[in-house]
Amino acid sequence: MSDSQVTINIVRYDPEIEDSRSVCSYQVPDRPGGTVLEALHYIWANQEPDLAFRYGCRVKQCGACVVSVNGKVCLACATPVEDGMFIEPASDQKLIKDLVTDIS
Repeated sequence: MSDSQVTINIVRYDPEIEDSRSVCSYQVPDRPGGTVLEALHYIWANQEPDLAFRYGCRVKQCGACVVSVNGKVCLACATPVEDGMFIEPASDQKLIKDLVTDIS
C-alpha cells in the first residue's frame, strides 16, 4: 500500500466566530478512485472532527453532497480527489458552517 498523499484546500467557516472564514489545507491519502466525499470523511475522522459537510446516498442520486471544486459545482461523491484542489460551499445561500448551506 502506498503512503502517497495529496493536499486539498477547504474553506472553513464557524458562525460563532466573527470573520472566521478561512482556507485550511489537509493531507489525505492518494487512493486510486478516491472521491472528494471520501477525502472529507477521512479529514473528519482523522483530523477535524468538527468539519461540517452534507451527504446522503453516496451514489450520485440525491445531490446532498454538492460542493464547489476549483470553482465548478459538482457532487463530492462523484468527483475524483486531485492534489491542490480547492473546495468550498456550492451555493450563495446562507452559510451555516464550513461546506453546509441553508437549502430550505
